Amino acid sequence: MAKLAPVLRNEMRQNRVSGQKHTGLWLDVGTVCRLKEAQALAGAWK
Repeated sequence: MAKLAPVLRNEMRQNRVSGQKHTGLWLDVGTVCRLKEAQALAGAWK
C-alpha cells in the first residue's frame, strides 16, 4: 500500500488538490470496529 503523503504532495504541485474546513461532527469509520461504534452512536441519536 502506498503512503498517502507523497501522493498528495505530488498532486498539490500539479494543483489537483483542494480542501474545505468541516466544522460539524466527524467520525473515523476507517475500521469495522469504528464503523460499528459510529452506527451505535447514530442509533442512539434517533
